[in-house]
Amino acid sequence: DAGDQQVPAGLSYNFGLAGLFIFVPSCVAGSFLLSTYIIPSLWRQGVITNASWLERRYNAAMRQWGAWLQMLQRTVVMASAITGMAFLFQYIVGTEFWEGVLLAVAISGFMTIMGGMFAVSASEIYTMVLGIFFGWTTLFYVIGAIGWDNFWNVVWPEVRFTTFGRDIVAGLPNWLTIMGLFLICFPYSIINQEYVAKSLSASSEWQSRLGLMIPNIPLWIAWVMPFSILGIIGRFVYPPGSFTGPADQVLFFFMRDVLPVGLVGFAVASFVAASADIGGTADTVSSLFTIDFYRRFIKKGAPESHYVKVGRIVTGIVLVIPVVWIPIQRALPFVAGLYIALTGALIGVIVIPYIVGPLTTFFSRNSAIIGCLAGAFIYGLPVSVIIPRFFPDIAKTIPAWMSHSWYVPFWTFGITFLTMVIVSLIENKIKGRIPAEELKDVVVVGRPETLKASDINNILTKRAISANIIGGVKI
Repeated sequence: DAGDQQVPAGLSYNFGLAGLFIFVPSCVAGSFLLSTYIIPSLWRQGVITNASWLERRYNAAMRQWGAWLQMLQRTVVMASAITGMAFLFQYIVGTEFWEGVLLAVAISGFMTIMGGMFAVSASEIYTMVLGIFFGWTTLFYVIGAIGWDNFWNVVWPEVRFTTFGRDIVAGLPNWLTIMGLFLICFPYSIINQEYVAKSLSASSEWQSRLGLMIPNIPLWIAWVMPFSILGIIGRFVYPPGSFTGPADQVLFFFMRDVLPVGLVGFAVASFVAASADIGGTADTVSSLFTIDFYRRFIKKGAPESHYVKVGRIVTGIVLVIPVVWIPIQRALPFVAGLYIALTGALIGVIVIPYIVGPLTTFFSRNSAIIGCLAGAFIYGLPVSVIIPRFFPDIAKTIPAWMSHSWYVPFWTFGITFLTMVIVSLIENKIKGRIPAEELKDVVVVGRPETLKASDINNILTKRAISANIIGGVKI
């Protein structure tokens, strides 16, 4: 989406080539795990949302944890994407900030209302083609503007893994810090319902896996690399302190100061195409609310048309949330930062149950929710959210390798996994392991048997029922 154009530039502005090595490997690794054995588990279960799978594999509490945290976080992500679009219109088109916000909401709302698989597919194709063209063309224009000699003699020597010869976190090795940043970005590709929904729309398990994995490696590299190098150049053209605001705005400065008018049009078009993903995020939040909460607890067994109607209403409401959230974010940055930190600390640990769940029947039903609670409340929330914001004197006494936000994932993920192992040992000892038959289509790795024709028929039947399709006719 539009954020994936800005974020690589901002990361590389601050951290040099490390920005590229954070973004690409984390997205590729997450997509690889998701397509290799997590998507097959979801596809065989015939689920529509990844949170629904959490209940199949673990329990209902884990499903609600996954669904609500995604809803809370994705609305903030949507607000950030709209903010980026507003800044684009402000710098390039000359609109006021709030005019840009309303314009971004209107564009994404239109794409959402138009809807349909064709609109989703078309917008992603436009985003990919225009985004890659915009990134590489801008890079060559910028290099030409500063001079190739300056690029090779001044900028290129600084394009190195060690981030301009300085420590990212003072006193700690950069390679370890980059691993922490990798762990922060890594869960995105796995726990994101948007990725899952697009994959599960395929007509077969193989297509579901292939459609997710094949495009991601070349696309992420072709997409992210030019924006990352632009971020590195931006540090020299627009040095720190020469402008206010986040580093990823350097991309807009290049568009404003370097690109000819015609190419600025392509740049704006790539952002407009990417804004369709804002509507995709709204649809994601709507589906999670409708399927995992409304249909699960409020109104069971209603006609499918009823849930479609509810989903449309919720989508419209979700599209309005950024208009409310952005003023809060700008007027009360402490409150906004606290909200983002809270949801981030709570949602990241979910990646562990997603990864280990399809591997083996060892992990018990209650292990996931207890493990996530332990990882988040024993370490994540106190160390990265509560202590630094409300007890700053205590925060100063905690070493960076324990307290810095980029090192917290080492501890929270480790505590979550270890707790899941301990709880599973205890629960399996008391109750016995979950019968293999119950997890036949959930655990897909390490199974000695292969799928039989009857298994495939059962899977296809589940998916047909889930989609309310009989004989090819939707009912």
